Amino acid sequence: MSRIIVACKNNTEYINLVSSLNKNDYSVFARAVTSFELLNYVKVNDPSIVIIYGKLDSNLHYIGNIIEFHNCPVVVIDKELQKANYYNYHSSSMFHFIDEIGFEGLINTIIDMMIKVRKNIKVLSKELSNLKTQNETIKIVDQAKFYLMETKNITESEAHKLISKLSMDNRIPKSSVAKKILKQNVKC
Repeated sequence: MSRIIVACKNNTEYINLVSSLNKNDYSVFARAVTSFELLNYVKVNDPSIVIIYGKLDSNLHYIGNIIEFHNCPVVVIDKELQKANYYNYHSSSMFHFIDEIGFEGLINTIIDMMIKVRKNIKVLSKELSNLKTQNETIKIVDQAKFYLMETKNITESEAHKLISKLSMDNRIPKSSVAKKILKQNVKC
């Protein structure tokens, strides 16, 4: 279930928005009426999304704080302010601005946002996986280099050149050569 925090000063607008969300099986678990209160709710509750309806304060820095430090998507619904007021956040996939209320527009924006966030998470997950693989390769190659340095009484540079040469000669990755060296299945 989605954990939604709504920040809205106007009680009537808040009730209408929550009613629309509830009709579409979304659940609001907290309401904030100030940016300070909103930030505290976000810190403590780790919401799925924050919906800001109307202007809370004159300073909009709290939106950046929610996006950057808490990785929480933000939807701003603001009939009076122009999109230009939120210029700093336009490029973030975690931020969307709606200038007129209507649940259809809101739900489409939320869906679009979640798709963008999901794509970003996939890209970041792939990058993380690649970095983990690279890190493991470095660790294994370093272990093999140190093994060769101890057993063959050679320098680190010579050990590295030997692993690289064996890798090229046998047309296999350095990590495979390093594993074979550590298992002592390769003659150097």
